[in-house]
Amino acid sequence: MSKKTGKTSTANIKLCHDCGAKPGTLHLDGCDVERCPACGGQMLSCGCPNEESSKYPRQPWTGEWPGKFECREFGWYAKFVEGQGWVSCGKNEDGASEDLNRLYCDAVWVAKLGRFVIKLADAGKLDETANKMKMAIYCRTSEETDNDM
Repeated sequence: MSKKTGKTSTANIKLCHDCGAKPGTLHLDGCDVERCPACGGQMLSCGCPNEESSKYPRQPWTGEWPGKFECREFGWYAKFVEGQGWVSCGKNEDGASEDLNRLYCDAVWVAKLGRFVIKLADAGKLDETANKMKMAIYCRTSEETDNDM
């Protein structure tokens, strides 16, 4: 908000390039940027049955391309290198941008969360780790109960 005028500036508001949605509002029907809430793909062409995508809330426009937030969160950046194409890089390297290609390869859309999460290479390891954590919690809780008696 400007101290001089008391009005909120609209200079930094990024409208959806296709349908003109303002951040926080839903895209217009047929927008090529809107994500399918069921699969995370492009709503316009994902192929999910309407009854599947309508199980989850539509994703509002955030002011930036879908998936960029997750790329920054995961630390996934790439830059274009002549003769090599897009290569992974650090976020502070010249020409670095969010690596959306990696996002679609190494992450999965979780409809209940309405976002991408990193794929787990070995779900068995996760189960093993979770079981160890449960055992540690059980042992700690049992010790506390024994001490209380």
